[in-house]
Amino acid sequence: GKPHPEPYLKAMKKLDYEPASTLVIENAPLGIISAKEAGADCYALETTLDGSHLKGADMIFRNHEQLLNYLKDNL
Repeated sequence: GKPHPEPYLKAMKKLDYEPASTLVIENAPLGIISAKEAGADCYALETTLDGSHLKGADMIFRNHEQLLNYLKDNL
């Protein structure tokens, strides 16, 4: 279980993705830790917690719309 990286590592292995090419979207501190320890980039959404609790993420977005706009413009 989170914050252990195993859940994300298992998913990456099953999907045949390398951690360095994986982006995880999280909304909780333990999920962010899990994703980062698995070697993935991690973006966070302020769905249930404000950004001050999500500081371990590579980027923090206020809502889904902001995240989607960023992804459309940058990926």
